[in-house]
Amino acid sequence: MGRLREASRLLGALVIGILFLVAAGLVWFRVLDKGKYGTDCEYSLACRSMACLHHALRGEAQVTAAGVCTRSCATDAECDGGLRCVALSDASLDDLPPVFRPVRACMRVEPLPATR
Repeated sequence: MGRLREASRLLGALVIGILFLVAAGLVWFRVLDKGKYGTDCEYSLACRSMACLHHALRGEAQVTAAGVCTRSCATDAECDGGLRCVALSDASLDDLPPVFRPVRACMRVEPLPATR
């Protein structure tokens, strides 16, 4: 009976240790390994704001572009790093997760193509 009790304690300690490591990994993934505002991204989980926008502003048109971690805004003053606060089009909204979508967000500005 003593060996069984000792084995159960060891197994319990191992399970608790594994759960602790999994929890630490989740915290690291959720908080520390996220892109900051304005950094490049491929998907929303990669951003601290949970919003990766795959559109940019070219003139007044919203065009498909490389992803950037964004955030909601009300005015251009809230956006920095060369981003502008714009009302998102339906295509831009599709880039974001289905819940807590902002109506306006900071969007990267691309130069207009040169004309001849």
